[in-house]
Amino acid sequence: MSLLYEKKLPPQLGLSVDGGELSAITQFKNSSDPRLEFLSYLPSSLAYTFLEKPNALIIEPKGGLDVLSALVFDASQIKVIESNPLIVKLLRKELAQFSGNLYLKKNIQLESAYSRASLKQDKNKYDLIVFSLTDVFGASGTGLYGFGENYLYTADSFIHILNRLSPDGLVSVSLYLLPPPRQEMRILATWIEALEKSERDPTSHLIAIRSWGTISLFIKKSPYSKHQIQKLKDFADKCLFDLVYYPGIKTEEANIHNKFEKPLYHNLTLQLLTPSKREKLYKNHLFQLKPVSDNRPFFFNFFKLNKFKTTYRALGQKWFPFLQGEYLVLLLFFQSVIIAFVLIFFPLFVYRKVKNVERGAPLRIFFYFSLIGMAFMFVEITLIQKFILFLGHPLYSISVIIFSLLFSSGLGSFFSKKLLGHNLKRNLRSALLFCAGLIVIYLFLLPFFYEYLIGLKLILKLILTFLIIFPLGFLMGFPFPTGIRLLGKKEKRLIPWAWASNAFSSVVNSIFALMIAFWGGYNFVLILAAGGYLLALPFLSFSNHRNKADA
Repeated sequence: MSLLYEKKLPPQLGLSVDGGELSAITQFKNSSDPRLEFLSYLPSSLAYTFLEKPNALIIEPKGGLDVLSALVFDASQIKVIESNPLIVKLLRKELAQFSGNLYLKKNIQLESAYSRASLKQDKNKYDLIVFSLTDVFGASGTGLYGFGENYLYTADSFIHILNRLSPDGLVSVSLYLLPPPRQEMRILATWIEALEKSERDPTSHLIAIRSWGTISLFIKKSPYSKHQIQKLKDFADKCLFDLVYYPGIKTEEANIHNKFEKPLYHNLTLQLLTPSKREKLYKNHLFQLKPVSDNRPFFFNFFKLNKFKTTYRALGQKWFPFLQGEYLVLLLFFQSVIIAFVLIFFPLFVYRKVKNVERGAPLRIFFYFSLIGMAFMFVEITLIQKFILFLGHPLYSISVIIFSLLFSSGLGSFFSKKLLGHNLKRNLRSALLFCAGLIVIYLFLLPFFYEYLIGLKLILKLILTFLIIFPLGFLMGFPFPTGIRLLGKKEKRLIPWAWASNAFSSVVNSIFALMIAFWGGYNFVLILAAGGYLLALPFLSFSNHRNKADA
């Protein structure tokens, strides 16, 4: 809030989710309460100087401050998307009287759903779309934030949001400043890419202002007019906010009130808006600033492996911030490899001393069962991620995909002996080829599946998800039990070795899949899964024996 505001604030309660995402629940009686004047001194209120009685969409308002602002600034209709149902319950029941029955008002439509999925299904047009300010971008944004996906802050999501705006509509985004700059610049870079992909010139559709602790972006579907730019300047002067960018800004207009040593955010914004300088900034900046996509939705993964020492010094020589994103995944992967080495490679050397074991058989067994374990995990993890948007929540995706794959692959295992017949080895080769081919087909079909069927009711989407997963899962149930049967005909003593190879490969590759997704995206992980089944084919030679029926 502007430092010029000195009047008393209305009573507020702090709301925190798992120790983060801090927001305020403000006591509210009626819109004419003079204590609500403070809302006019918030950077986000600039949007309402451009719009009269807007049809507003508020995304993840948590404590509801942005919903209160929309109500006070006379929005005609307000839609709220809040993914946490406990917050909705809290404001509708226990704290309803304190918050002025905010979520029970007639012109406020509330939807408790996963934000991106709700946006994907929404076909309405809005004059104003607000990304609420919470400290998900602030100091508590460490730990597993960099480890997880976020589909709301991808370029694909922002393009869709632009399409949901009315012709003169705009998007309001407020972020905490967290030097050295990373999340605020990455989200700006993502909006710039979304505008460019929508065939709009970002330099004329974007303005930004900065307070002492936040930066606010306002992305407009149509170019800003001179009249609107003057309103921006008047608002900034009134509240002593710093201008970061507007079409035609001069460097001397930036960094006046809340000073940095240099106009840091102004300079970074100009670099992002200049294509020739942008790629150089992406390469040389301390943190990852490149926009993320639905294929690689790791918005909070800011660290660069090649700038470890520099980042360590910039963060005050503290180790804790590194326990996230790629660094944490890398640590977990090395731990898994060490355990796998002890429990898998050591038995390999033991088996070499056992008499009457064909030379090289343990290695062939290891690679075959490890590759099919890798492929299975790569498919499972990728499908879980890809169905989050379709099903509307990570919990639904995890539950349905794991159930569908285990159920279908279990049935495939059960019927594999009967379906593959006596020519096990030859038919197993065909099954591996079919698995690889079907994975590639899924890679091309799934986007159409999401696009045209996402509007169906949840129960129908759950059934459809099961049906589309079932054929692949059924085939993926063939390689393991058939490999065990082939092995049992030649060397039963190596069956435990096969089980161990497959089990530990599954554990290690569940982490390795995430590492690959950080680098190449989930589509690449799915391609590698298909490659895993193909690479397993040469290692079927572990079953070479005199039974010609299985040759």
